[in-house]
Amino acid sequence: MMEAQKYVWEGAIPLQIHLHESEITSLPPPSPALILAPRIGYLPLLLPLIKPYFSSTLPPGQDTIWFDYKGLPLKW
Repeated sequence: MMEAQKYVWEGAIPLQIHLHESEITSLPPPSPALILAPRIGYLPLLLPLIKPYFSSTLPPGQDTIWFDYKGLPLKW
């Protein structure tokens, strides 16, 4: 039983994070960020991993990040 609990609480899910096409300022567009994130986690805690990955392709001064899934914004 304890082993099952460990797998549930320490599990991770793969995320593929893309920039929206309106935010891309370089050619070719950047490849998506691939992150193995905690299954029970909080998306904003991934920002220190995501921001540096896309920083060279964002418009100057643009550092606001939001997440959506299939066009629908995700709640923070």
